[in-house]
Amino acid sequence: MYDHLRTVIVKKTRKEHECNASIWLSEQLCEIRSGWVHLTFTEWRAVIRMMRNHWKIPKGSTCEYFVGIYDGDFFATYNDPEIHRICVKYELYDD
Repeated sequence: MYDHLRTVIVKKTRKEHECNASIWLSEQLCEIRSGWVHLTFTEWRAVIRMMRNHWKIPKGSTCEYFVGIYDGDFFATYNDPEIHRICVKYELYDD
């Protein structure tokens, strides 16, 4: 069970971070390419940008920092805002 504690918008990251939303998206990229999900042109542009960055949030860019508790363990993740919106819109996250 996941309990969301806080979300912080980081305007400018100080170092490169792995994008948690990109992990979920990249695992389902085959289904997306096969037509299961119909992404808009802007969404495809965001996906290609993250692919070129090797699914990482580059230094100096905007990201979302999520803090929560999952099965009794504390965790924190970084997400690219556009990729996170895609994952929420098309329900790519596992509940």
